[in-house]
Amino acid sequence: MELSLTCFGSARRPLQELLDLARGLGFQGVQPVPGELAEDLPSDGYAGFFRFLPSSILDSAQADSAQTSETSQARIDAWVDQLRAKQVRKVVVEAGLLKQATLRERGSKLLEQLRAEGTASWGTEASESLQAEVGPQAERELEDFARFLHNLLRKAPWVSVALAIEDHPASLLDPGRLRLLREEASLPHLGYWHDTGRAQTRAALGLDAPGDWLDQHAAILVGTSLHDWAEGQDQRLPGDGQVDFQLVAEYLPRHAARVLSVAPVYPKELLPAARDALGAAGLL
Repeated sequence: MELSLTCFGSARRPLQELLDLARGLGFQGVQPVPGELAEDLPSDGYAGFFRFLPSSILDSAQADSAQTSETSQARIDAWVDQLRAKQVRKVVVEAGLLKQATLRERGSKLLEQLRAEGTASWGTEASESLQAEVGPQAERELEDFARFLHNLLRKAPWVSVALAIEDHPASLLDPGRLRLLREEASLPHLGYWHDTGRAQTRAALGLDAPGDWLDQHAAILVGTSLHDWAEGQDQRLPGDGQVDFQLVAEYLPRHAARVLSVAPVYPKELLPAARDALGAAGLL
């Protein structure tokens, strides 16, 4: 098991210092996860070290919500240059949000309310109403995203691509649309990166259940970000929330990456106990 960069806070440190800290706590090392940015990376050379890089690090900014084919191609070129320079062969891609601003705004409002109130106090009606509009729009945009992935793989045929779960109600992917990409868009070799906190957020919003993602995509799981969720907040220590880690352990392949990703406010002395709790759930 490894630690995410998030665990160490915002101060950039040399790679060897991060490794010494992680190994001193009983972890194998460090690994960037989806949501982390380029400024979270080690302060010195790390080329060839990381197995995966998330697209959030390659972008270090929100993708343009109204990408043209030209800007999409420029984004791919920038990714390929970075992957070459960093000697990374695997990228974990966040598909991002739908292009329609009104759907993104409504989704953001629901997510903000959940995080502020700790529960979906508005009931299921608002989420169901939003999803009724998100579904058709996402299906229309899925073809563009498939084309983006094909172009990325054409420009960087040595790269393996996994797609990450996202917790925003107006995100492009859900379990069914990820399956469509694999089965009907000639992208059978896609992987999947799970995130226990994001999956629990989606469940609290009434979008889908963690088991929906795990059951449909267990065969392509390449890794998971491990953290707990309660009262609207993720990045909690395992055992401090509602995540069913035993369920994740049932689906996670032996070779898949396991990365503990908790908020840096926790004392580092608590991380070995968190690892042990995950081990007791079958995740070591």
